Amino acid sequence: MIVQVKDIPIRHNHQSYKVGEEFEIDDNDFNESLFVKIADSKKEPKKPKNKEKGSGD
Repeated sequence: MIVQVKDIPIRHNHQSYKVGEEFEIDDNDFNESLFVKIADSKKEPKKPKNKEKGSGD
């Protein structure tokens, strides 16, 4: 599932995640006190990340 870090920065699988950062975890690792659920991984939402428009060509 896709989750968002809730209140405090965390470490998961040897990576650090800041508050508000979204990433994918195993459903079994979900902890409601740490994460906000964004989406199910099975659907694979193709949300465009708000990157800067224009590649500077």
